[in-house]
Amino acid sequence: MTKKLIGCVTALMLTSTLNADKNYQLGVSTTDIDNYSGKEISINYGLDNAKATNRNGFYWGMEIGINYLNTDLGNGYGTNGDLLLGYSPTKNMSVYGIGSGLVQKINDVEAAGFGFGGGIKYDISEKYTVVLDYKKYTMTMSIGEYDYKKSSLSIQYNW
Repeated sequence: MTKKLIGCVTALMLTSTLNADKNYQLGVSTTDIDNYSGKEISINYGLDNAKATNRNGFYWGMEIGINYLNTDLGNGYGTNGDLLLGYSPTKNMSVYGIGSGLVQKINDVEAAGFGFGGGIKYDISEKYTVVLDYKKYTMTMSIGEYDYKKSSLSIQYNW
């Protein structure tokens, strides 16, 4: 049953990619690595069905991004991929859950992990959207694991 559901969602997303809206996001985040705070700047590229469905009903999106991180532990960078699934209660807003993968390098220490979260997107005009989201990852590195949390505010340009 689960495999069929995943297959149906994947097929729906792939076929509707032809009608997908493309976007760029520029965002800032506050981060927490096992109680060490930091800031992050990110640039994302994404696809979603927001305009194709006039944001009314089922919402999906995919994003990939790069980020620069400055924390109490040092500086670093990373790349992520996100899958967004949710609902659009109005034509200007979407609420969604996030499944995400992240690879990071901070002070020559590499880590990778999976995470989850949630977010909301609100159109402030035809071309611009405000995005708020939260993600929590469990990261694995050669000497152990750590939790990585981030809260983000982004401006999205839709084209």
